[in-house]
Amino acid sequence: MQTKTSRITLSYAINNLGVLLLFLVLVGCHKVEKTINEVKALQQLEITYDDYDVEFDQYNRSVYVDKNRDFMSGHYFVMYNNKVSEEFIVKGGLLDKLHKTFSPQGHLSKEVSYKNGYRDGTEKSYNKEGLVVSSAEYSKGKKIGDDLEYTEDGKALPKTKTINGITYTYSYHNGKLKMTTYLDKIDGIPYEIMLFYDHVETLQSAFAVREYDDPNKDSKFYILTDQLKISDSIDPKKEPEKMMKIYQQLQQ
Repeated sequence: MQTKTSRITLSYAINNLGVLLLFLVLVGCHKVEKTINEVKALQQLEITYDDYDVEFDQYNRSVYVDKNRDFMSGHYFVMYNNKVSEEFIVKGGLLDKLHKTFSPQGHLSKEVSYKNGYRDGTEKSYNKEGLVVSSAEYSKGKKIGDDLEYTEDGKALPKTKTINGITYTYSYHNGKLKMTTYLDKIDGIPYEIMLFYDHVETLQSAFAVREYDDPNKDSKFYILTDQLKISDSIDPKKEPEKMMKIYQQLQQ
């Protein structure tokens, strides 16, 4: 014979079991829906601009819906005048991986990396020859770093920024910061300071050049520590081999 306490305990357990089962069902449905979206994203489909709409959610993400207002999932090629105008992947209505835009002539003009509907990664714009003319980096929808612009042959243009009265010039290679130059004083003496970075934009070496007002004096080259203190000096005329070794190291 059940006591009152045992009946309450049993009832409590049954209620908790119901909540647990409901939770498992909801989690299972979410996983099933996610799997379906992943499978659909592998399907390549040709559509037109009349086949879908783009709305915005509370996080200002673009949400792709079809004419039945259902979330789209798939790998889509948007056709316009019998040519691909856009190419993108959406999962559950949200952009994922690369969104590509093409010119009327069929050239790739822009590509943006997305993750879960947010810009995440590199955004690049191209000229008709296929060379990058500008680029920017994003993380979870927020821009990080500076926009880069490129020459016609694909080399990143230097950028300048003035901070506390000092003008810094930033030079890039393959989209990464390679060198920073600026004029500043070390121990009260003005120098042109040059900072060089490795492929992950970590400071690799630092140098300074002393410019003299007297045209009869040659410029001197100084090696700096990580704290931008002078550790050694080089006379380019008297020590050309030492100077060349440093130059070769900077080219690596």
